[in-house]
Amino acid sequence: MTHRNDEIKPWKRLQDRWTLLAWAGVGLVILWLTYRLPLTRAVALIGGSLLLATALIWPPVLLPAIALAVPFGPTLPMGGFAVGTADLLLALLVGLVLLRGWAHRRFPWYPAPLTWPLLLYVGALLLSMKDAWSLRAAFPEFVKWLEILLFYLTLTALWVERTGKRVRELVVTSLVLAASLEALVGLGQFFLRIGPPGFLILGRFLRAYGTFAQPNPYAGYLGLVLPLALSVGLHDWGELLHHLRDRARIPVRTWGGLLFYPVAAGVIGLGLLASWSRGGWLGMVAAVGTVFALRSRRAAAISAVLLFLLMAGVVLGLLGIMPAALSQRFQGLEDWTLFLRPVELRAIPVTGANFALVERMAHWWAAYAMWRDHPLTGVGVGNYPIAYETYRMPGWKEPLGHAHNMVLHVLAESGLIGLGAYVLMWLWIFLHALGTLPRVRGRERAILVGALGGLVHLTVHNLFDNLYVHGMYLYVAVLIALLTGPWATGDG
Repeated sequence: MTHRNDEIKPWKRLQDRWTLLAWAGVGLVILWLTYRLPLTRAVALIGGSLLLATALIWPPVLLPAIALAVPFGPTLPMGGFAVGTADLLLALLVGLVLLRGWAHRRFPWYPAPLTWPLLLYVGALLLSMKDAWSLRAAFPEFVKWLEILLFYLTLTALWVERTGKRVRELVVTSLVLAASLEALVGLGQFFLRIGPPGFLILGRFLRAYGTFAQPNPYAGYLGLVLPLALSVGLHDWGELLHHLRDRARIPVRTWGGLLFYPVAAGVIGLGLLASWSRGGWLGMVAAVGTVFALRSRRAAAISAVLLFLLMAGVVLGLLGIMPAALSQRFQGLEDWTLFLRPVELRAIPVTGANFALVERMAHWWAAYAMWRDHPLTGVGVGNYPIAYETYRMPGWKEPLGHAHNMVLHVLAESGLIGLGAYVLMWLWIFLHALGTLPRVRGRERAILVGALGGLVHLTVHNLFDNLYVHGMYLYVAVLIALLTGPWATGDG
C-alpha cells in the first residue's frame, strides 16, 4: 500500500522546481532592468519589488521602511494632494494585515485600550468638518489622525502575535536608526555650514535642519526618538554591569545594545542641540527628565536635583549671569507674558531679537480670534491657514500653517469640543502609561518609559510648534502603540 507521504513527494519536488524557475525569472528581470533603466531608478524599482515580495510573506518588514521614509522618503503628488512615501507604505501594511486576517478568517484588530480616546478625537475632528471653511483643506488633516488610529490598531494587532516581541524590537531599532541617520545629516550641516545663510549662528556654525527644511521640525522629530534610545540604552548598560558584577556570560543582544543605543542617543542628542531650537531644547529637557525619573526612586531624586539646577540656571540667565551664547538664545522669555496683553503686543517694536516671539504671539491671537467667533466646532480641522487672512493681526500677512501652539491651534480649528477631546485623549494616554508601568519589567519597561518620554517631548514642544507634520504623526502612533503591549490584554 502506498503511503500518503510517498504520494506528496513528487508534487513537492515539482513545487521546488517551479520555485527555482520563478527565482531564476526574477533574476533575469533584475538583470534586464539594471541594463535598460538608469541606475537610481533601477535600484529603486528592484528594491521596491523585493520589499513588496517580502511584505507579502511577512508584512512587518514594512515597518523599517516606514521609519526611514518619514525623514528620507519623497512626497508624491496624487489627486491634487501631496502624499508621503510613508503614508503609501502604511496603506500597504494595513491592506496586507487585513488581507492576512481575511485569509485566516479572523478579524486582525482587537479593541486595544487606547482605541477609544483616539476614536473620540477623530470623531471631534469629523464634527468640526461640518462647518469647515474648506473641505479640501480639512481632508488631509483629518486623514492624518485616521492614519494614527489605523497604525495604532495595526501595530497592537502585531504585538499580540507569536512574533510580537520581535516586531516591537524591530520597530524600536528602526526608529532609533532612522533618527540617528537624520541627526548625522544635521550635524554635517551644523559643522560644515551647509544651508541658508539665515541659519548661521555664532559666526561659525549653521542651525541643523536635516531633511525637514526648518530647524524646529527637525528638532521635534529627533526629540520624539531620543528618549526611546536613551531609555533602552540605559537598560542595556545596566544589564551589562549586572552581568559583569556576577561574572556571567554577556549575551550578544546586550553587547549590541551597548554599542548601538547609547551611541545613538548621544548622536541624536547632539543633533537636537545643533538645531538651536528653543522648543526642541525644552522638550528634550522634559523628556530626558521623564526617562530618568521613571527608572527608579534614586533616579527620581537625581532628576529632582537636576530640575532644581535647571531652574537655577534659568534664574541666572534672567539675571544675566548665564554664558552669552545661551542667554542670547533664551533672551526675551521674560516678555512672554505680553501674550496676555494684546494692546501692548500691537505696539511692540519688532527687532531681530524678538521677531520670532512676536510672530508666534500674532498667530496665537489669530487663533484666539477664530475660536471667539466659532466657539464650539471652530473653523474646521486644517482650516487655520484659510481663516488666517480674515483674523490676522495688522502687519503679519504670512500664515505659517499653524498657530505655533497646539492648544490654541486645536481650539481654533475644532472649538471647545475638539479641545476637550484632545485634552481628554492625552490625559487618557498618559494615565494608561503610568498605570501600566508597575506591571512591566526589564526591557519592555525601558521601551514603555522611552515611548512615554517621547510623548512628553511632543507635549512640551507643541506648546511652541506643531509636530503633526512631515509624517511625524506616524511616529506618534508608534509611540502610543509602544505604550500598549500583550500585558495590557492579558496575553503577555
